[in-house]
Amino acid sequence: MPEIVDPPPEGDDQRKPLMGPWRAKPDGPTPFVWELRVRSYELDLLGHVNNAVYMNYLEAARIEAMASIGLSLERLKKEGVHVVVAAAALRYLAPSHLHDELEVTVEVTRIGRTSVTVHQTVRNRTTDRQSVDAEIVGVFLGPDGKPMPVPPEFVKAFGSPDDAA
Repeated sequence: MPEIVDPPPEGDDQRKPLMGPWRAKPDGPTPFVWELRVRSYELDLLGHVNNAVYMNYLEAARIEAMASIGLSLERLKKEGVHVVVAAAALRYLAPSHLHDELEVTVEVTRIGRTSVTVHQTVRNRTTDRQSVDAEIVGVFLGPDGKPMPVPPEFVKAFGSPDDAA
């Protein structure tokens, strides 16, 4: 049975992590930021961004972050490498609407032997509110479809592996 906890005190906006620590090491690289503008086809009947669309935003930002360190989808595909999402935890905090300007961050919080954990946020620059807080665990798969070590370029860009995952 899940543990039942009291809600935080009024005015306390400290949120507990859903699956693990949120912040990378203080001396680590700054988070990658990807920007976009909300499009009409991303809205639901209530006129705000559909919750499933945020997963697309998060994935697009991760793809851009990987490409920024030389690990483009094209390169990975040629090498037979895939990165699959093994776990995702999202907290929806505030809605985004048509034409809102958003920024999506990608911050590596853990590098295991075959997996990486990233903390991601979606911040609405139009309203100056955070829309989503997320933690994603990705696993690298080799040409045989089995987990493989995290590529050296990734480790070099984001830090040394932690405990084997």
